[in-house]
Amino acid sequence: MQRGGRWYQPELLPGFTDRRGVWRSSLASYVIGEALANIGYDYLLRHPPVDCAFPYRIAAVLSYCDTRLHSGTIYRAAGFQLARKNDRGIETWYTLDVAPLSNYEDDQVRKLSRQDERSRRLRAKREAQGAQQGVLFISGAERG
Repeated sequence: MQRGGRWYQPELLPGFTDRRGVWRSSLASYVIGEALANIGYDYLLRHPPVDCAFPYRIAAVLSYCDTRLHSGTIYRAAGFQLARKNDRGIETWYTLDVAPLSNYEDDQVRKLSRQDERSRRLRAKREAQGAQQGVLFISGAERG
């Protein structure tokens, strides 16, 4: 898939022809775009929120680049913004371009949250601690 490789062909990969007439692959940007389109839902399927009454949707994605090894070009090409660079040359890049959950996806995440053993255990623990302190917790399901 890399330049000079067997699969580096315009017929097989997304790409563009630059102003000098040289074809360039845009596979990495494409893959990042696909990840951003799916990461919010896929992550929450694997790690359901404890309580959907609190914010749980993925709103931003961070990535890191060691500038001693790479230049970070892919992040710029994919529309990420540079947040900072530390004294060791590690850049932190971010994007807010994360696909929102569809109604169906949100319903599935909420269902998983109610059924997930870890989420149930942590909700019960939170409610028990609140009861000891005289605090009443209302779960997201009870709020509507």
